[in-house]
Amino acid sequence: MFACLVERCGHTLGLRSESLSGDLDAAHAKDREPVQPGRIYVAPPDFHLLLGDGGIKVVRAPKENNHRPANDPLFRSASQTYGRRVMGIVLSGSLDDGAAGRGNFYGNCPFKL
Repeated sequence: MFACLVERCGHTLGLRSESLSGDLDAAHAKDREPVQPGRIYVAPPDFHLLLGDGGIKVVRAPKENNHRPANDPLFRSASQTYGRRVMGIVLSGSLDDGAAGRGNFYGNCPFKL
């Protein structure tokens, strides 16, 4: 199991990432980095974090819901890549960010929180 996190707290790894990580390694994701179990991948500032067959993708695509990074691109790519093996949790969204992307889980993912 691994986790991906979208935080909007400036240009540094946020304190929330560090406090959530416990014994797990939490760091900004790097493009084409392979997915490793027991790791938390944090979207770098001003980049979307995506998941694909080749691992992590970090892209500077257009903003979604006025945000970059945004939850929706991450959720869409997670659903496409992992299907029923993915779970999406929005701890605190900004407007609708996360709602549309999490909608991709319906039919694919049994868990939506």
